Amino acid sequence: MPIGDAAEMIFAFLDDGAVSVVADEVAARRTFEAIDVENRDVVFYGEDGTWLKPRYRPRERSFVRRVFDHGDFELTASSELDGSTKPFDVAILSATAIEPNPFFDSIEAIKRHVASRRGEER
Repeated sequence: MPIGDAAEMIFAFLDDGAVSVVADEVAARRTFEAIDVENRDVVFYGEDGTWLKPRYRPRERSFVRRVFDHGDFELTASSELDGSTKPFDVAILSATAIEPNPFFDSIEAIKRHVASRRGEER
């Protein structure tokens, strides 16, 4: 199910151990470059910890533009992880920092939010 229709907060796990929180998929596309997503420098999860699988949409404007423009991506919720993606509960254990955002002030707050979205007590 594509998440583009719903305004769902997104957790972006960066390769340096930081977690970035963005308001929705539009903000994720504005914040992160498709090449970084494709290189797995950033991995996305939804508010309930579901992996958001990227799908790439190359832009076809001109030869010169294609060389420098790696296109765009969209995110689709996926209950099945690919071989290189960690479940949210494992990824959050590796998180070392949270980037400043208007939603959460700590990794523990993110854990509590995801647990509440799943209907779990924390």
